[in-house]
Amino acid sequence: MKDKVTALIAEQRMLSAGDTVIAAVSGGADSMCLLSLLFELRQELQIAVIAAHMNHLLRGAEADRDEAFVEDWCRQHGIPLQVERKNVAELARARGIGIEECGREERYAFFQRLYAQFTCAKIATAHTLSDQVETVLLHLTRGTGGRGLCGIPPVRGNIIRPLLNCTRTEIEEYCRKNAIPYVVDTTNGSSDYARNRIRLHVVPELKKINPGLEEAVRRMTGQMAEQEEYLTAQAEKLLLQASGHYGYSVKDLTSEPTVIRLRCCRIAAERTGVSNLEERHLKQMDHLLFHGGRCSLPGKVTAEVFRGELRFVPATDFPPNAFRVRVAPPNT
Repeated sequence: MKDKVTALIAEQRMLSAGDTVIAAVSGGADSMCLLSLLFELRQELQIAVIAAHMNHLLRGAEADRDEAFVEDWCRQHGIPLQVERKNVAELARARGIGIEECGREERYAFFQRLYAQFTCAKIATAHTLSDQVETVLLHLTRGTGGRGLCGIPPVRGNIIRPLLNCTRTEIEEYCRKNAIPYVVDTTNGSSDYARNRIRLHVVPELKKINPGLEEAVRRMTGQMAEQEEYLTAQAEKLLLQASGHYGYSVKDLTSEPTVIRLRCCRIAAERTGVSNLEERHLKQMDHLLFHGGRCSLPGKVTAEVFRGELRFVPATDFPPNAFRVRVAPPNT
């Protein structure tokens, strides 16, 4: 398993000599394996390792036990540890979002604050190949395109996932053989969460059909990522060609097949700060290219075709004198 980890780090160029790595540690098997491996490899990779633990205050004494466990292990091994406590349940209610989503937002915000404190830093999370399978299946249940079938990327910005080619079974066996202790989150056995239901009920049934399910998903996500990279590069190239004074040339965009046009619409909208785009938004923008008009996008932004260009403007500026933002060409 160690060979898998070092091979993925090298293949994806996750780390460079002199990097400080912030390892996200919950105390479970996956994260303790990650922290132990990074600590063991620190001299070989010429890196420094810092641990980060967030207590979501959701599981009472069990959550406090996890925090104390991580603190004790890090203290024994001389690993600097940063801890943050957040009442995720209260924050989720205040924001009107789910607890899982809120917890994820708070964790990554915490990691990014730590990242800002250290030079040459990377944030390492303990996502595994088993997590990858669950994520892809979740995406499928919600209806997804090629990007969703790519699953969890091994590298996203300053975030790296060195365990992404290792299964949960491999990791637990590695912990056993190397006497790496870990705690067990009792909520992992609950079917209250969608991901748990997939882990506990769906994946075992799929493994009866194909025992090599995880490896099959690994191959698929890798192939889809390659295709996505190529199609995105083609869309970026087209947007550069189509860039005008205030938007993108409709004539240039409509000369391409649907798969490229929709990707151009997504990239162009995201450049203006639009997020949470759904398929219907992309199809509405594509419709504008051929029939004109305007449509509303998330974040109070309106897409419109005006004077032969696809443009993005604040929705509140209509009508009559919409303020149109000049579009910067890519990579400028």
